[in-house]
Amino acid sequence: MEPSGERGLERLERASLAPVFVLWCALGLLVVAVLATYARVPADDLYAVSRDGIAGGASRALVLIGYPISLAAIASLGFVVDRALGHGSVAFRRAVVGGAIVSLVLCATVGVPGVVDQGDLDAKPVNALAAIGVLLAISLAVVVARRTGVGSFRPWTRFDWVGGAAALVLLLAAIPWIAADLSFSISETPVLGQIFLGDELVSYPAEPELAPAVHLGHHHGMDGVLFALIAILFLREAPGIGHRWLRRVTTVYVSLALVYGLANAVQDGWLEQVVKRGSASKGLPNMLRPDISWAWAGIVVATAIVATMAMIRSSGGRAGRP
Repeated sequence: MEPSGERGLERLERASLAPVFVLWCALGLLVVAVLATYARVPADDLYAVSRDGIAGGASRALVLIGYPISLAAIASLGFVVDRALGHGSVAFRRAVVGGAIVSLVLCATVGVPGVVDQGDLDAKPVNALAAIGVLLAISLAVVVARRTGVGSFRPWTRFDWVGGAAALVLLLAAIPWIAADLSFSISETPVLGQIFLGDELVSYPAEPELAPAVHLGHHHGMDGVLFALIAILFLREAPGIGHRWLRRVTTVYVSLALVYGLANAVQDGWLEQVVKRGSASKGLPNMLRPDISWAWAGIVVATAIVATMAMIRSSGGRAGRP
């Protein structure tokens, strides 16, 4: 059994906020890059947007904060709440838990049909709800860090070499999308332009009209890479969450983010780098939204496997701790 009550809370290992602040720094840079790209590149050269200039950049950045950033914010709340529960007064802990619930609800609005539409990425007033949820999640992390400290990353283990290698592969595969977020085509780059397709005009059976293989701006494949990278980091740190229920919920959610992210990164990458190259005739099914399909059945099964393995590893890593 886990300890209970005030003394028990003090004996529990506390989650570190270090991965949370790494998350917010990385996503902050992404928002700046997307805002700048959509502000300076004409809307006609981008995908599913109609606004130009600063208004266009701010519009796309707001949608980006809704998806995928608000879903990443939800993953951070378990770390923030766990650290708060071990420190401070009852009023402080209740305030953090209440704020986390509000943030969760606001961030979850991104899942309501029509709030984010892949075919229309211009911002709508409703997109502000998820953005408020994200700002609240960041504020909670800052308040808890000021009260309790940030904490440190868990010690490096042999398992982390696997995660590090996977993260490196994901970043290499994402090079065309990273370039597109920074408003240039990888086709203009020596060597890499020979490996990856960029803004070459191509057509394929599903889209017979000529269009760039990789359009400028943000791609859902890049969202998939971000989900996977965040999941790799958070799964590494999740064993540090002291409360069993928070640890398990966070582990399951982050495991879903890993599988979902990989599925969408592979789907978008397969289309842009394989189908559009003419090396295959069919793309993979769209998996952005949950539905009743074999693809999503596979995501659910894979999530269960990843979460189970992560919990087993977490239990092993906590053996002998109070």
